[in-house]
Amino acid sequence: MSLAVSPVSANFALVDLKGFQPDEKVDLIFYFDGQNIALRSELNTVLIGPDGAAVFNQGLQPTGFANSLWHVQVVHSRGVACTQVEMP
Repeated sequence: MSLAVSPVSANFALVDLKGFQPDEKVDLIFYFDGQNIALRSELNTVLIGPDGAAVFNQGLQPTGFANSLWHVQVVHSRGVACTQVEMP
């Protein structure tokens, strides 16, 4: 199982999920914790495809900081996977 997140623009990141159970439902959590600001976004019940994968663009709220580091978690039936993405 893998979780990869990469910036596509200042406000969007490409989320690439692979190796999950076919048609599994997962939750994604995105959060940013900076000086005097904390942002969190959740996607509940993302449906994994029959091939065990899902790829999509996710909008992330601008933080007001250049090169903001977002933490990303995918929660699924067998555990949690985490990664980070630095947004321009």
